[in-house]
Amino acid sequence: MAGDVAASMVWTLCAEACIEELGFGAGRLNRLKEEALANYRQVNEEGHTDGLDVAMEHLRRCAQAALKEDIMVENQPDEDRVRQSERDYEEQKRAFLKRAVMQELGRRAGKGSLRVLSEKKLEEKATAAMAQLKEHTWAKRISTP
Repeated sequence: MAGDVAASMVWTLCAEACIEELGFGAGRLNRLKEEALANYRQVNEEGHTDGLDVAMEHLRRCAQAALKEDIMVENQPDEDRVRQSERDYEEQKRAFLKRAVMQELGRRAGKGSLRVLSEKKLEEKATAAMAQLKEHTWAKRISTP
């Protein structure tokens, strides 16, 4: 399920970039998606039949031939990727909450400035405002389509 959501998000970003930067229309996007899925299936099948190392080497050679530059594949264990993903998620969550707090502080301040003179005072104000925000604010943000 999470893999499907991630794949859908990646495809949406890719499609948007192809529309904006390359001027792709609906027909061309559909062909691109079909080809991308066929390529994914091919690598997946190769990985199951010949082994993941063989499939990744074949993919590397194809990408290298297409880009006309050397490509090096770095092996990163799944556990490291998961931990990095969790750290990235927490970092994004903190950044989102900090922006929400700063917006709330800005609304409270009205037209005048916050007149915060020290980093410590800013942290105190942000902590107080963050305490008033509900944790579901972040959940609401990431659950919107």
